[in-house]
Amino acid sequence: MIHEKMHPLPPSHLTESEDIVNDPRMQYNIGKTQNSPVHIPTFLQKNAGDPAIKVTLCFSLVSVLMLTWQNFFLKLREHLLPRIQEVLRREVASLPDNFGSGTGSLEIGGAPSIDCDVSSFVFLKKDQIYHHHLVRFHFTMYDMQRGTDIINLGTSHCNIMLLADNTNTTDCLHHFLYAQVLGAYHANVIYTGPGMHNYEAHHFDFLWVQWYKVVDPKSSGWDNLRLDSVRFLPMNREDAFGFVDPNDVLRGCHIMPIFAEGKRQVNGIGISCCAKDGKDYNRYYIGR
Repeated sequence: MIHEKMHPLPPSHLTESEDIVNDPRMQYNIGKTQNSPVHIPTFLQKNAGDPAIKVTLCFSLVSVLMLTWQNFFLKLREHLLPRIQEVLRREVASLPDNFGSGTGSLEIGGAPSIDCDVSSFVFLKKDQIYHHHLVRFHFTMYDMQRGTDIINLGTSHCNIMLLADNTNTTDCLHHFLYAQVLGAYHANVIYTGPGMHNYEAHHFDFLWVQWYKVVDPKSSGWDNLRLDSVRFLPMNREDAFGFVDPNDVLRGCHIMPIFAEGKRQVNGIGISCCAKDGKDYNRYYIGR
């Protein structure tokens, strides 16, 4: 009941239009409709000055008119590239053994030339992504029952947790990563890199997120008898925003403001319309 009051569902016209399936057997559920398209060039132009989009200078040899490039789009394509390559590898592996005879090797994602921008192998059909208002994440609780966390993009803060990458020993002091979801989308992705054999579009869901940074990760853990704390990364950092595969999300998480630390913007006016940071606090506790 408390969760429902703190995170009410969006208006009925939003959920009904998406026809969201609630299947606890899945890792997550998100709408499949394309009722809310976002035209990427228009979106980038509209938000060109927003820190969450991060426009940077880029001199193009192809056209002297393209003096700016959007890190948002670059990051999105870099995120989608290994995902579509993996899907294509599985498709090729499922083909009969004699499929490739006489056609050469179907090596997906082969080594490109050193001057090649591998993200240029990724195209979005109609230059569009499709926004969704609601995501359900399902997980197994301690009593072996299935639980559900709802990410409602109509609320001010929608937070998720993921497993940290422990392959990097310098960043494995804390077991989890935390992020605020700015948007939930899907895209129809076309791959044109090494091993491409047709222009079929593949459906991919993704989350656009703003990352939290764990404060003093060495002090984390149950032995210290205190809640872990996080803060948002500075918006001028390249890794402050990014994209997440919903399959990598463990569940939603309860992140509580540390009111005594104060707000990031004293006047309550944010600097990012996309991140809606006007009411952000300097530090937060992670609820357990």
